[in-house]
Amino acid sequence: MLNKVAHIAIALPVQGHFDYAVPESLQDKIQPGQRVVVPFRRGKKTGFVVGLAASSTFKTLKPIIKILDISPSFSREFLELGKRFAGYYGCSIGEALDTMLPDSLRTSRMMAVEFADAEIPAHPQAETLLLHDPTFAERWEVIGEQIENVLSEGKGVIVLTPEVFQAQPIRERLQKRFNVPVVVLDKQLKAKDEMRDWIFLRQNKASLAVGTRSAVFAPVVNLGLIVVLDEENSAYKQEQSPSYQAGDIAKLRAEVCGAKLILVSASPRAEISQAALEGKARKISLPAQPHSQTQIVDLNNYNPQKTSIFSFPLRNMMDKILADRGRAVLILNRRGFSSMTRCNQCGHSLKCGHCNIPLTYLFSKKQMVCRRCNFATDIPKVCPSCKSSYLRSVGTGIEKLESDLARIYPASRISRFDRDSARYPADADIVVATQAAFRYLENSPPDLIALLQFDDELNRVDFRSAQKAFSILIFLRHAAKKKLVVQTYQPNSYIIQNAIKLDFDSFYREELKFREELQLPPFTHFVAIGLRGVKEEDVLKQANDLYEALAQQQLKSVEVSEPQPSAVAKLRDKFRFTIMLKAASQADILSLAKAVLSDFKRKKDVVITVQVNP
Repeated sequence: MLNKVAHIAIALPVQGHFDYAVPESLQDKIQPGQRVVVPFRRGKKTGFVVGLAASSTFKTLKPIIKILDISPSFSREFLELGKRFAGYYGCSIGEALDTMLPDSLRTSRMMAVEFADAEIPAHPQAETLLLHDPTFAERWEVIGEQIENVLSEGKGVIVLTPEVFQAQPIRERLQKRFNVPVVVLDKQLKAKDEMRDWIFLRQNKASLAVGTRSAVFAPVVNLGLIVVLDEENSAYKQEQSPSYQAGDIAKLRAEVCGAKLILVSASPRAEISQAALEGKARKISLPAQPHSQTQIVDLNNYNPQKTSIFSFPLRNMMDKILADRGRAVLILNRRGFSSMTRCNQCGHSLKCGHCNIPLTYLFSKKQMVCRRCNFATDIPKVCPSCKSSYLRSVGTGIEKLESDLARIYPASRISRFDRDSARYPADADIVVATQAAFRYLENSPPDLIALLQFDDELNRVDFRSAQKAFSILIFLRHAAKKKLVVQTYQPNSYIIQNAIKLDFDSFYREELKFREELQLPPFTHFVAIGLRGVKEEDVLKQANDLYEALAQQQLKSVEVSEPQPSAVAKLRDKFRFTIMLKAASQADILSLAKAVLSDFKRKKDVVITVQVNP
């Protein structure tokens, strides 16, 4: 059969593919999985060959301009993964395939490299293993044995880690144990270096790859195992469209190639715990080693003074630690000196004009900054509203906390750390930090860790807040050498009490019961349709029109909510609204969303995105 027609997927939010004529000179060269350049509208686009045919239902077809790859960039396995990715997340196959490539291959760059493809297993038998390691202590023994078994079968391995700084130590550990090449896929590499490593794997010159979430697409040949470390970490979620969760993609890929998937966590996501209860994942629980002691400070009894956020029990504990030449880390997840500046005369507060949230005062830079878009401005001398000079900064950030500590402990070395800091101050007696310090605590464990305002975590408007708060407590109990102090107005919360007792079963039992009663994931599915644009009235009208269209075609099984301002209602001058769709079946939601969006008349200045399991 002559390959006269090629089905081309393009990285646009358009379902299906486009048919193009294959010039006679290319008919014996074109293959599924190759990148091609095609005429599109009034310009050119890079597309992906997802199929070939002898004819098309369309009478007139534009011809392919050129083929970019000697051998296909995508193996058969990856084409199948792209289809499943698109089906699971409701994006187009072109968007899915584009996401799976290194940056250099998302262009019209030629690639004159040959690859040999393995066949996809006829009857894949994927297995999911949940490795629950409460203390981070013994996971590598189990993981190492699993990797050794897979390598001995001549198969490949991918190890995912949530933070890029962890990749090199993992690489060194694996190279030392197995004495084989280990490739680290890092988006921070130069494009030519990223491309070099991608080709190295695609040519089967290495069987072991390590990296962050995008490494789930590493072109490891004959893949036998995917390991997802700290699977509950939010860094595995790709927020940009098309949005995906690396752990979920890892499961899809394991199914395609019949590989084993190991999800490793000290405090797994509730969704994964439920999967284990239902027999969809095999759970191995490693013994919990001794943790630090946890002291809960009930702020209802020990309310700090208005000028300080220290309780007396915390002050006493710090005195003892410092007297013994120990180190303390105080966690307050607020940058800057103060969290709000307002006028005492008229009540006007200084807000970011791009995001409409209070500006944070950075004493070190003598500037007001936005914590979302990093807009910065000098502090005004008078109120912009009433011209009064009675501007006052309120709320405590880590800069103010550092200043207070300097007065209380003048002989101690005190340092501050947040995401803007160049180096973690491991030699300081007291470190005042945001959660950006978490990544350094395991390698530089202090004697005392204190969470000053833990209720900020408990009270987040997010049904996953309990899971995240519990994970923080478990991690910090492990990270502190001697003691973890938690200041809270909710000391009897099941989150805190179960973390103190290391009672994982009770926590998940209560959390899953709560979610089932409210019909939250994993007992139901959410899809968020987001709309954003510069003009608030245009975005809201488009959102209301879309809601009406969804309501008209609404399936009985799908619940559609009216448009609401997003959790971040304004960001970088864009107003944002969300329509939530809820159902027991994710397929039902996506079926409705695709049917409506395919015919929906969009305003060109309003961007619409679809996010599965937001």
